[in-house]
Amino acid sequence: MKNKILVIGMGASAFGLEKQTVESFKFMKDIEPYFLISKYEDGSVSKLLNENKFNFEYVPTGYIGRANLIWTFITFFQIPILYLKILSAYFKNRCSSVLILNTHPIINATLVFLLLKYFFNTKILFYFHNIPTNLKSFNNFFYYIIEKISFKIIAVSHFVKDKLVEVGISNNKVVIIYNGIDIEKFGKINANKNSNKFTVGYVGQFYREKGIFDFVDAANLLLSKDKNFLFLMSGKINSDHMILMDYLNQLNISKYFQFAGWIDEIEKIYSSLNVLVVPSVIEEGFGLVNIEAMACKVPVIAANSGAIKEIVVDGETGYLVEKNSPEQIRDRIIEIVNNSQLAKKMGEAGRSRVEQLFNIEKNSKKIEQLL
Repeated sequence: MKNKILVIGMGASAFGLEKQTVESFKFMKDIEPYFLISKYEDGSVSKLLNENKFNFEYVPTGYIGRANLIWTFITFFQIPILYLKILSAYFKNRCSSVLILNTHPIINATLVFLLLKYFFNTKILFYFHNIPTNLKSFNNFFYYIIEKISFKIIAVSHFVKDKLVEVGISNNKVVIIYNGIDIEKFGKINANKNSNKFTVGYVGQFYREKGIFDFVDAANLLLSKDKNFLFLMSGKINSDHMILMDYLNQLNISKYFQFAGWIDEIEKIYSSLNVLVVPSVIEEGFGLVNIEAMACKVPVIAANSGAIKEIVVDGETGYLVEKNSPEQIRDRIIEIVNNSQLAKKMGEAGRSRVEQLFNIEKNSKKIEQLL
């Protein structure tokens, strides 16, 4: 009989955390997850779960904070319903453990998790992909609760663990288990590179904090000396994308850019790249796109933020550059353009590192042992 786990904390959209969680459970043969997802999700989370044949139901988890008092009122009004749905799902499915993916469920449903922990001896685990933010006394209280009720806390990097310890989580409570990918899926795609132009890629959301304007500025610097480049960007097309297009038009370089949108078979994007640039200016808790590219033997040029240095080895699998530094990005791209043997060597080293540290089948088994 499979071990049944109640999972709560998926976001409103199916991004890295959501996809990584689902992928991990696919490799846990003795675990049967039951997901509670926000009724305010945009449809992508339920689609992801349906495609992978995981059972779920909607719950009224929502925003609590001074920035939006109306949403806070609505969330508080629905808390009794949320409590009943969590308890009903836990007992109906005869779950043995609860896996919480971020702090929002704790903020929404503190009392119900205290009840499960201390009255029903439930094993409660947390799976943190990002670092603690907005550390005011209100939020510190919830990290205190997390420390008290958790059996173990899974951090996806040393960087995330260090930040958790800084807010009062015991060092011995935190277990580091890296994110991973299906190395077979990302290894079987044949290279499909443009023979005429050197292709530089960006994969991710089109947010300013992801460094997209540094990426464009680096492209502009390259194109001012050499037009033999193609810049391929893959991400969700939204209002941020339109702001980016306006900037490209201002610089008069939009014809050198292609936008692939957000595609499910993302490995096909990597197969067409000569190098991936990850220019994020925020402190990344992990950075999945780095290992996806490395698995496809693509060198990575990444901003040295957060946990990225745990993934990309400077000078070996790619290069680390300073944040907000399009000039450094340009210089590192030129080095790879001018040295095809170096690019190949970096690609091979990246693939080897992914096989060693970021194999989702191996890493999922580590999570399964805790559950």
